[in-house]
Amino acid sequence: MDALVPFVSGWMANFLKNKDAFTRRIESIQDKGDGNFTISYKDGRAAECLILPDTQELLQALDREKHYIICLLNSRKSLDFLIANWKSLIDFRSMTIYFVNPLSQLEKKWIISPYTHNRICDDASLKLGLNSMFETVEATDEESLKARLK
Repeated sequence: MDALVPFVSGWMANFLKNKDAFTRRIESIQDKGDGNFTISYKDGRAAECLILPDTQELLQALDREKHYIICLLNSRKSLDFLIANWKSLIDFRSMTIYFVNPLSQLEKKWIISPYTHNRICDDASLKLGLNSMFETVEATDEESLKARLK
């Protein structure tokens, strides 16, 4: 495993812990050893956090009944995946997708829950809205981020 996945995984785990500082709903975070981790909540729920998954195989590997936090780089490739697979992603009631660039000079992330977003937006403005959110974070890709980490 190269340095990118552990870097993004650590950044994401810290972000989620900080986000939980006031509500204190997280009971524990268990590292799976591959960069992914499981978050256990005090109310008995759990969420699988997948860091930089292969988007080609992502949808086939997921269970629609589980809660997922998907962490993708804020890249054009990731945005294109979201747009191309929107109709499949809206079937996951408990999925949140984070588009991140921890080294961005702008915002560091934008977040979307396709199921919820689909219920409040219209199809005609979907692509424009997603592009607008994408532009709030500096775009990156694996190669660029790896080079900046060296």
